[in-house]
Amino acid sequence: MKKANIVVVGLGEIGVVHAYVVAGIENAELYGVCDLSAARGKEVARTYGGKYFKTVAAMCADPEVDGAIVCVGDEQHFSVCAEIAKAKKGVFVEKPITFTSAEGLELKRICAEEDVLFGVAHTTEYIHLNNIARSQIEAGAIGEISHVAIKHIVDWDCGRDVSPRAKLMYYIGVHDVYSIQRVTGLQITKVFAKSVDKMLKGYNDAILAVFTLENGVIGTLEVGWDLSPARGMDILGFSIYGDQGTIIKDYDRMNEGLKFFGADIPVPLDVGVLYESHGKFHGSVPDEDRNFAAALMDRSIAIESDTDISIYSVKVIEAIYKSIESGKEETV
Repeated sequence: MKKANIVVVGLGEIGVVHAYVVAGIENAELYGVCDLSAARGKEVARTYGGKYFKTVAAMCADPEVDGAIVCVGDEQHFSVCAEIAKAKKGVFVEKPITFTSAEGLELKRICAEEDVLFGVAHTTEYIHLNNIARSQIEAGAIGEISHVAIKHIVDWDCGRDVSPRAKLMYYIGVHDVYSIQRVTGLQITKVFAKSVDKMLKGYNDAILAVFTLENGVIGTLEVGWDLSPARGMDILGFSIYGDQGTIIKDYDRMNEGLKFFGADIPVPLDVGVLYESHGKFHGSVPDEDRNFAAALMDRSIAIESDTDISIYSVKVIEAIYKSIESGKEETV
C-alpha cells in the first residue's frame, strides 16, 4: 500500500503532535515539516523523520508532497492553506477553519476550483462518544430536543501560554460550537454573550453565552480557564435534553463516559484523544490523520468533518464576540 506523503506546517504544540502521529500511523509517511524556526523544524525532523522546509513555497515546490496538515496561527490559516491548494496539494487545517467566516467560504471555493482535497481537523468529529450521541439523536432516541448545555474548561497554564496569540473562543469554544451543531443537527441562530478578564488581563478568562438553535431549542455555553494542575485533563461535556430522554457526556479529570436517560442504549468506552497500544496509535487525532491520508490516496474517501459546519461555527464565534461588544443578542 502506497503511503501518503504528508508535511506538517507549523510546529507549535499541536503541530508537533500531528508530526508524531503521522510518523506513526500505518497509511502515512511524515515526508517533512515546515516552520519558520530552523532550529525547531530541524529538531522535529530529526526526532520523527522527514525533510525540513523553511517556507511553504519550498514545500509546495516538492512534487513528492501529497498534502499538508496546517497548524499555523489562526490568522494565517487562509493565506497558508490557499497557497498550498494552489500548488495542487491536499489541505487539512487545524480548527478553526479560518479566522473569519468570509475567509472560510473563499478557501472552500479555492480548493474546489483547484480540485484538491480539503478538510478541517476537528478532533471532536472523531470522538466516538459524539458520534454515538449523534446517531442516537438521528434515530429519535431522546425525541424532540428542548435544550442543551455545554461546558469546556482548560487549565490556566494553557491559557497564559495561548492567550497572546489565540482568542478563547477560537482556541477552545470552536470545538463546542462545532460539536453541538454536528451532534444535534441544528444550527445556532442567535447568541447573547458576556466575558470576564480578571486574571488574564486584556484577554478572556471565561465567556458565557446563551444561544438559540433551530426549532426554538435553547442552550448555554461556558468556556474558560481554571486553576487546575498544569496541562491537566480538560473539563468538557454536554447535556442534550429531549422530550423522551437525555444524553449527558462527561469528559473531565475524574471520569469520562456517555449516559442516556429514558433510553436503553449500549455505549462502548471512548478511546480518548491519543494513546499508543500494541504498536499502534489510537484516538481522535490518529483517526483524523488516518482519514486525511486515506482520502489523499483515494479521492472517493471523504473527510469526515463537515466543512460547512466548520465555516458556520466561525460565523457563530463572530456573533459571540459581537454580542460581548454590543451587550445585545446578535443574530448569526
